[in-house]
Amino acid sequence: MKREFEKAFSTPFRSDRIGSWVYDSKDNFIFQFITPNQQRKLEIMKSINSDYKSDMFGSITHEKGVIKSDNDDIILIRGWGYLTGTGGLNLPDIEAIKIQDDLANYLVEKLRR
Repeated sequence: MKREFEKAFSTPFRSDRIGSWVYDSKDNFIFQFITPNQQRKLEIMKSINSDYKSDMFGSITHEKGVIKSDNDDIILIRGWGYLTGTGGLNLPDIEAIKIQDDLANYLVEKLRR
């Protein structure tokens, strides 16, 4: 069954090499790393794009668009402009919220494995 976020975004995800932005396979901006730790970013990308399990994350939680690892902010869910904008999908806010929440839940599930 297709997840809610897959209506708008497609895997695998990729990060830019020098910054903190993450895109889906169609180059849509979907989230931003908050953590400055480059090794942690690499571990997150491996974990969300495969069955890789890292021991680097600790307790993973999500609240109001921010994913935390042991209370340290690591990811900020983004992509609102693409979801709601006239140049993007032009979705109603309630639908965009469902998509962003489902994406956050998916990332949490992948990082908790």
